[in-house]
Amino acid sequence: MQRVQTIIFTLAVTVSAFLLFLIQPLFAKMILPVLGGSSAVWTTCMLFFQASLLGGYFYAHCLTKYLPIRAQVGLHVTLVIAAFLVLPLSIPAFDEIPQQPVGWVLLLALQSIGLPFVVIAASAPLLQRWFSLTTHTHRANPYFLYAASNIGSMAALIAYPFGIEAMMGLSEQKHLWMLGYGVLGLCFLGAGALSILRHEAQQSTATTAPKITRTQALSWVILAAIPSSLMLGLTSYVTTDIAAISLFWVVPLGLYLLTFILVFGAASRLPLRWITFALATLLLLLVCVNLMIPLHGFTVLGFHVAYFFLMAWFFHGHLAQSKPETGRLTEFYLWMSLGGMLGGLFNAVIAPMIFTLMAEYYMVAFISIALVAVLMRQPVFDAAFFLRKA
Repeated sequence: MQRVQTIIFTLAVTVSAFLLFLIQPLFAKMILPVLGGSSAVWTTCMLFFQASLLGGYFYAHCLTKYLPIRAQVGLHVTLVIAAFLVLPLSIPAFDEIPQQPVGWVLLLALQSIGLPFVVIAASAPLLQRWFSLTTHTHRANPYFLYAASNIGSMAALIAYPFGIEAMMGLSEQKHLWMLGYGVLGLCFLGAGALSILRHEAQQSTATTAPKITRTQALSWVILAAIPSSLMLGLTSYVTTDIAAISLFWVVPLGLYLLTFILVFGAASRLPLRWITFALATLLLLLVCVNLMIPLHGFTVLGFHVAYFFLMAWFFHGHLAQSKPETGRLTEFYLWMSLGGMLGGLFNAVIAPMIFTLMAEYYMVAFISIALVAVLMRQPVFDAAFFLRKA
């Protein structure tokens, strides 16, 4: 039975993540003929995805906190069916596009893919929480499912531009996504049934797990916001100032997901001081080499990509190290998602309002280096210095 539980839950989180990341380029392709493929459009779409992810995590947190397991499964399966009824994906007709299309793109995305996206976005924390209620020997540490979730995300990220997009038209892609969503619905039924039939006790671990302090919550927000902002900033910086590489967004996003796989999966025990050493070495090498030979083009690109990868690994590693007990699992993901959304909000909305040049990437890069210096003096990130009066 444990093998069945592992297969069903792993399949469910992997399929959900695959669909979640498949819908992102699919939606972008739907609006591409109208808005084009500028970095501003990509950043705005990412802001919507991060905000919807936050909405899905908030829904999963409330669902697991206030309802018993039977009601959770019943309500969520009902929403899965309701979202299926609005498929296949489509965008509403419109007459004209405003000069500043940020709000327009967000509203368009909400109308066309909002409900399915939020329902699927809730999958990762919801399925992990349900898994913790089973009789599985690893129920006390379901975070390995988050690594499986990010593997599904990476699979979609690679499969779409290099396979699905080339082999299928837009209509076929929509129906493929609809088929995958149907498979996900069956996975949810199986996972929900196992959670109801196999959970050991009705007493929730949320009542016994230590409460999340403001310092912990703020720490998770900061640790998630920095890599999110760096990812978007690097994409905009490279495609604007270095080279107009059409598929470059795949690289930062793929590395971003890879760091989650590493810190929540097989490489979770790798000491973060090794990453700190590698990061410090890279920065020192960048300074020394640039003083002797000014760097240009793809050499600079390589340094920036390596810097982002190590920095995201470093911050996500501290996130993974500070993860709470399963009773507070959904709250952990909620704060982490809030940080990711705030990073996207800064790049998509705030930075263009306060900067005439693309300075947000370098600004956040310097902030991240300062935070690394702080973290080198202590094993676990503590945001208490932001709350001196608390």
